[in-house]
Parts: sequence; C-alpha cells; structure tokens
Amino acid sequence: MNGYKCIKRAERPSAYSTGAFNLCCDALGVSRSGITLYSVVGEGTASAWVIPEARQYNDGRYFPAGHRFIFYDPEFLSRLEVSYNSAWPSIGVMAHEIGHHRAWAKNPDRTRDNWDCEQAANYYQGWAMAILGAGRADIELRHGNRDKDNGSKTHPSSYHIMRAIGQGWKDAGGEKNTSSKEPDFLKPDLRWWPDEQPRTPS
Repeated sequence: MNGYKCIKRAERPSAYSTGAFNLCCDALGVSRSGITLYSVVGEGTASAWVIPEARQYNDGRYFPAGHRFIFYDPEFLSRLEVSYNSAWPSIGVMAHEIGHHRAWAKNPDRTRDNWDCEQAANYYQGWAMAILGAGRADIELRHGNRDKDNGSKTHPSSYHIMRAIGQGWKDAGGEKNTSSKEPDFLKPDLRWWPDEQPRTPS
C-alpha cells in the first residue's frame, strides 16, 4: 500500500473494526491513541505504516512525522471471515498489523520488509489471540496447512508463520484456552465495512 494515497482514500472504520483494533491494542499493551485506523476499500490487504514526514491534507487533516497508521480493506477481512466461517483469521490480521507497531517501537531499525520484521509481528499476533481467548485450532485456521508455500523474499512460509504465531500464543498462556469463543464485541449486525452494514463479498 502507498500510505499517502491510502490516507486520501481512507474512510472512517466501522464500530466492528474499531472494536477489534481496541482489543488487540489492549492485548499487546499498545496505546490506541498513537495509531490511526483507516478503512481503504479496494486495496486487497491490510498494512501498518509510519508517515516519514509531516503532511497537511486539503480536508484539514494533519499528521506529524512518525505518526502511525493501520490501513485495512474491509472486503479482504470479510472474505477471510466467509472463507473460514470464523472471525479469528481477521482478528489475527488486525493483531499482526498492531504487532508491527509494537515491534517497531522496540526496534525502529526493523521497519523494512523482511522475515525478521514479519516474524516479530506474527509472534505478537499469536500473543494477542491468546489473550483474547483463541484456542489452538483458531490460530491455525489460516496458516495451518504448513506445506502449502515456501514464502517469499519479504514474507515467511506458512510453516515459519505458524511457528512464530504458535510461540507467541504459547508464551501468552494460550494453551489454557479450551474454547474458541470469539471476543464479545462481535455481533452479527456489525462488520468491517465503513457503513457498518454487512455485505456479502462478491
């Protein structure tokens, strides 16, 4: 994602998205006020970003250098929910992006795309999901098929992703989670879309 362009196209997040964001921030000990969450329809993914220089926008929004963002495509997160019949994969995506910000706060030099950077975020994803009550089966929904890919230059394979998520989940006490009850904020009439109206992914 191009962060500057995303800000121009951004919409306010839904209550559903904000609920997931707040829970994941709290689980990871990350300040909610330090990150702006935006919905960006059509980007096909989610990403964490830090603005490198101050920017004033025509609509009056101003962001100082170093301000942090999370952009997400509601279509992407909705598709995950439909594909896996569970909210946990989408919650994991949100936790992963917040995990990037936590990792960067501890080590600002690790903001570039590489396996170490991604694995740090994967670890924090597992940690947050454990705190929120995810069971072993829940954290494995999206990346449980460990032989399906070899990864890429910037992102690890599913095997390595699951190792990091699993370690974070275990370290946060996830093994005691015997149920896969989803977080209480989830309601059938609230979804990731900015207008808070459920839509069936096309």
